[in-house]
Amino acid sequence: MAEVGTEEIKNLKVSTIQKLLSLREVILLYLVILLLWGLYRLLFRLPVWFEEVVLKAAVFGIPVYLTSRRHQWNWKDLGITGTNLSASVYMGIFLGVLLGVVGNIGNIIRHGGLALAPFGLSSETMGGFLILSLITAFWEQLLFCGMFGRLLGEMFRDEWSQAWIVTLLFVGLHLPSLVFIQHLPAVQLAVAVILLILLQLGNMILFFRYKNLAAPVMAQALWGVTVFLFR
Repeated sequence: MAEVGTEEIKNLKVSTIQKLLSLREVILLYLVILLLWGLYRLLFRLPVWFEEVVLKAAVFGIPVYLTSRRHQWNWKDLGITGTNLSASVYMGIFLGVLLGVVGNIGNIIRHGGLALAPFGLSSETMGGFLILSLITAFWEQLLFCGMFGRLLGEMFRDEWSQAWIVTLLFVGLHLPSLVFIQHLPAVQLAVAVILLILLQLGNMILFFRYKNLAAPVMAQALWGVTVFLFR
């Protein structure tokens, strides 16, 4: 009995050390990404397509790649898989449209009504914006649902704990832009934060359910398109 108890204590110590190392890794990765992206947004302004396609591939994609190599994850571990693909796409579209409606209610609260964004609604413009939104959503959800979700899954068995922590990290990355670049007043800032929380929390729930990155990517992309079109 004493040997069994000793072995359990050793396993508990090993598990605690592993969790602390995972927590340190999450904190360090997040701080580096937050610092790099935050400094760029504060100091520079390049074309949106370059920011979303090239810079996010570097600032978000490289940490995901290096972390995946270190932990020996495969594509499926990050949610890049054909499993449940159709259901993931459908549910992502549903969540994206639903949150888009909620977002537009937020716009009504913020601006007292809705107005189309000031650009021509040609098929080329809409197609380009949708593609850009999908690319943006891919890099962000690969980072948060994929990498951070995977790391936190090694620390917490409770999915709600994982979902809320990832959601807070997601909001934290976007908060400096809302405060220091867009200069949103208190009410508008509160609405924007609530929308971001709903978006990422919903994305995490879909990711846990379908184990496929397509769901959160589609949800964020369609949410972004809908909210941007009606401002």
